[in-house]
Amino acid sequence: MERRNGEMEATRKCTNWLKTYLDYTLPRLESPESYLLFSGLFALAAALRRKVIIPKEYLGGYDCPPHLYVILVGPAGAVRKTTAMNQAIDLLAQVPALVKGPNIVTQASLLARIVESEDNCVYLMSTELSDLIMKSGPEMYQFLTSMFDSHKSFESTTIGRGIEFAEKPCINMIAATTPEWVAGNMPEEVIGGGFASRCIFLFEDTPRFKRLLYHKVKYASSLLSMESDLVADLKYISSNIHGDFTISDEAAEFLDNGTGGWYHEQKIPKGSKMASYLARKHIHMFKLAMLLHVAYSDTLTITLQDIKEAIHILDSIEPRMIKVFAGVGKNPYSLNTKSIVAFILDRGKVSMADLLREFESIAEPTKLNELLNGLVAAKYIKAEEAGGTIYFSAMKL
Repeated sequence: MERRNGEMEATRKCTNWLKTYLDYTLPRLESPESYLLFSGLFALAAALRRKVIIPKEYLGGYDCPPHLYVILVGPAGAVRKTTAMNQAIDLLAQVPALVKGPNIVTQASLLARIVESEDNCVYLMSTELSDLIMKSGPEMYQFLTSMFDSHKSFESTTIGRGIEFAEKPCINMIAATTPEWVAGNMPEEVIGGGFASRCIFLFEDTPRFKRLLYHKVKYASSLLSMESDLVADLKYISSNIHGDFTISDEAAEFLDNGTGGWYHEQKIPKGSKMASYLARKHIHMFKLAMLLHVAYSDTLTITLQDIKEAIHILDSIEPRMIKVFAGVGKNPYSLNTKSIVAFILDRGKVSMADLLREFESIAEPTKLNELLNGLVAAKYIKAEEAGGTIYFSAMKL
């Protein structure tokens, strides 16, 4: 993400804030690149709040601010989700104008923090999405959905605080969870409906590399200087960037020329759990395009290159996004069967006894046997008998 046009503003320290952020994080963190890229985008969004928008002049019925809901999804402890989020949070904590959401989050406490903040904007980090959702239940899904939709105002009546009113409220959120939690706790109506379609889910299951010590890593000697520059630019962006974006004629023609263009070519598969997200993909694209542009320029004109880069980023994460929702539905064992196949694939050949011991916690032996028979019938695995023992091995698809 290099600087594309014009000369860098003298008040900025970084030629491109996102590029510097990735230079700052990638060499010394095991976290997947998508996690780090979106933690950087989240930081920019938190700095901008609702001070910039793509206005109704372009979008017809609504304004589009750049705020984001980002959810990092991966196996517990394996892909450094919290580590990735903390990089952005540590920088934002050094920008006094920005307000962090409460540590113990309920719908009431979050609304109170929004109302109490000077501009009714907060940024929120949740290392466990369950902590954010479970305390308030479905009410939190509804509240976050309403906050995302950029209403001009929000009013609520509480028993303890009476009427609470927020003008142009805004939440930027980054959170983490596991596929198992999504499968077990996020209802289908949430996946197929409002809340999930407003989130960008990033699924990763392996770290980029394994390293314990980083004192000899490239850039290690300049980390403090890079951090200082990143914070200085976040302060500058939070204070000085505001107004309505325009869209260049070239970018507008690419997106929608009246009878064709990128928007017309978007297809939404019927019955897909991604359908609601894909119906709002253009909103996510506009948000990313604004953030990518602000990363390198004070001018508020979205270019064709900003648009194409935003689309490329979304296209690159969508094939893995579907894995987040793989276990959501009527089959409570769908994630367990995937774990069984992965276990067999990793070991090459596994006895029935070993499988029963390894997966005894997910189902009784009779049910586990049913699951194995189903995997054999679906040709995910095959069963062979040798010396009176049944062995399973994975089949090539």
